Amino acid sequence: MSGFAIEKNGNLVSVFNLDSKKRYLMAISNEIKNNVKLFDCYVSSKQDLQDMYQAKFGFKTASLMDYNMEYDHDNIAQNHDNPKVAFMVNTAQKVESKHFNKDQYDEAQAYQLAFVKTLITFKQIIQ
Repeated sequence: MSGFAIEKNGNLVSVFNLDSKKRYLMAISNEIKNNVKLFDCYVSSKQDLQDMYQAKFGFKTASLMDYNMEYDHDNIAQNHDNPKVAFMVNTAQKVESKHFNKDQYDEAQAYQLAFVKTLITFKQIIQ
């Protein structure tokens, strides 16, 4: 089984069980391209979601944040080689990726959201 959900703000959440990557990505491809604006994931050799969503859908990494060990209740650091967190955006526009420290979650997320707001503003201009 594979699953996902899209929040009202266009954030992709609840991605899991990607054993059959090609079939899974093909099945959700149109939904992702049309409705998803944001995607957050851990950067890890065991979970290559960042690369998959970049290659398949054109997502770009806006913010890259050091992982905060203080909130590691699921042993993520141990299981994913102390990963960084990638805040991605689904946009064709140029994105300059910025690095943030582990205590700068709000700043990293705000930088990601700035690209979505810019995209929405551009869409409103051309309509």
